[in-house]
Amino acid sequence: MMPIFPFVPLLFMAAVALPAAAQTTAPAPAASPTSTEPSKQCVTARKREDREQRSLTAATDAIARDRKARESCSSKSMCARYDTAISAMEKRQARHETRLTRFKEDVDKACKTS
Repeated sequence: MMPIFPFVPLLFMAAVALPAAAQTTAPAPAASPTSTEPSKQCVTARKREDREQRSLTAATDAIARDRKARESCSSKSMCARYDTAISAMEKRQARHETRLTRFKEDVDKACKTS
């Protein structure tokens, strides 16, 4: 039986060389002088708007899910919990809508091109 110790350096070199050989270098896209990238404020404002939109969507989905569950609740205490959850999520949804409106205005201001 042959010991595996002589093969350890070969295995190590193969483990190092394969990932390095698999990497390919793609040419960097040439920046055209006529295209302008959005400002940092614009990018930040868009990210805030997107995040708030996702929060609003999640709140809307949660309300729909709780309303559907409320229709089939069997105990009085469970129905009361669903009612409380729906009420709280409706308030949260209103706050998200207000913030989203404000963030859209911020995006319009920050991303305005002259």
